[in-house]
Amino acid sequence: MFTRHRQILIANRNRLISEMQSTYFIPYLIQEGLVTEKMVESMRIEGARTDMDFNKKLLTILSNSNDRAYRVLVTALRYHSNQPRLAALLEVAEVIADIENNTVGCTHKGGIIQQTDTVFVARHLGSHFYSVGLMLQLSEEELDDIVNTYPEDIIRQAMTMLSSWIQKNTTDATWDALIGAVRKLDLNMVAEDLEALIGRSANNANIT
Repeated sequence: MFTRHRQILIANRNRLISEMQSTYFIPYLIQEGLVTEKMVESMRIEGARTDMDFNKKLLTILSNSNDRAYRVLVTALRYHSNQPRLAALLEVAEVIADIENNTVGCTHKGGIIQQTDTVFVARHLGSHFYSVGLMLQLSEEELDDIVNTYPEDIIRQAMTMLSSWIQKNTTDATWDALIGAVRKLDLNMVAEDLEALIGRSANNANIT
């Protein structure tokens, strides 16, 4: 596993241990070759009597697995144990790590907003993220959960909202859709900032 991914798992270890419903996605991990049935049986025999005990051992195995392990875990959480919020937690943490390491920049790829764009957009949305999220048809329950997860961190709240929207809409999560939602709320200055953001990105993309 890449070092940055291992560090993210360590930083979020307690929450993953307490919340992962690994029983539901173990078959997927076996299918993907990250664990075997024998390994799972051994973990149970060696004292993993509770779900939390099992999750501790599983995270240790995944942290020392191949470079695919992180992506497979995110997919497992989102689609096999129906825990999209935990999946988004890991995705947002990865984006932040990449930004801090200067490995990614804002894109304008095909008009679709990428996960790596969320930190840039979040900085412009700020506290408006909740109303924008409602306009993008996220539920109040989901938005409230995001607020409760990151009570003191507006940027992470906005990033997680955007990440959830992108995951739900895939091909429809476009810059035009986002900016349109912002303008419907009469947040014209924010809309102009976002347009300038992708305008600079598009211009930079043409300079090769």
